[in-house]
Amino acid sequence: MFWYRFRNFVSCALLLLMTLAALPIGGTLAGFGRRLAGCQPLEAALHGSLIVLLVWLGITLLLGRVYCSIFCPLGIIQEFMAHLGRKHLGTSRRHTRECLALRIEILACFAALGAVFVFFGRKEWLGAFDPYTLYTKAVGAVVFLAKMVFHRQLPSGVAGDFCAAGLIVAFLSLAVTVAVSILALFKGRIFCNTVCPLGTIFSLPGRFAPVRIRIKRAECVNCRRCAAHCAASCVHVREKKIESGCCTLCVNCLKDCPKNAIGFGLSLRGAEPEEKQSGEQK
Repeated sequence: MFWYRFRNFVSCALLLLMTLAALPIGGTLAGFGRRLAGCQPLEAALHGSLIVLLVWLGITLLLGRVYCSIFCPLGIIQEFMAHLGRKHLGTSRRHTRECLALRIEILACFAALGAVFVFFGRKEWLGAFDPYTLYTKAVGAVVFLAKMVFHRQLPSGVAGDFCAAGLIVAFLSLAVTVAVSILALFKGRIFCNTVCPLGTIFSLPGRFAPVRIRIKRAECVNCRRCAAHCAASCVHVREKKIESGCCTLCVNCLKDCPKNAIGFGLSLRGAEPEEKQSGEQK
């Protein structure tokens, strides 16, 4: 499956670059990874990069939540952990109807808290809501622990300031990253589709994306493999549709469908809207 392999390759390559960028090292790859930080939505917003924000808006309006699948480090990790859960723990998921009202309420709470941070001149604290920033700070915490174990003492410059605010934030970020990863092992992308502010923001324009994954109704045999293997729990087998607001284009369903009844594109023959089908039956 071309799209499955392409998505895996791109997401793994970008995660590697973002990890190298978070490490205290030099080199071409690490430098390129640091440049990618400017393409992150929050970084672009904080630095007034309107072009980057418009590019992400255009991509989302065309393809949906592709950011969450290939460019978000926490999203990539959740996808990997969900795969491990399916393969080694036998976890299986069913469709979970999206509670948009709850997502918007959580987003509003984050927005209000973010406004407080900005008001008090603490824009850097907005990183607590950003999956990329959380991941890079978590990597920093791991590096700190590795140095402490290797040197058998606190790294120089930190021994007298162990409770520094930056260090606390780094370990809180590590705790959140580990918690989200463990949650994904059993529940898939529930963090992406419930709590994550960027996930909610991208889901709103993503609903209107014309290029999306669709189920070919005439060819679907209701085997439910697509729903069981969907990390975002967005495949509604009974109605034979995929909720575009939750779909992250992981394309696992395309790979797993035994009848090739799921496709990815602008429009698919036999993949008609539910409203049209209902009207014809009447």
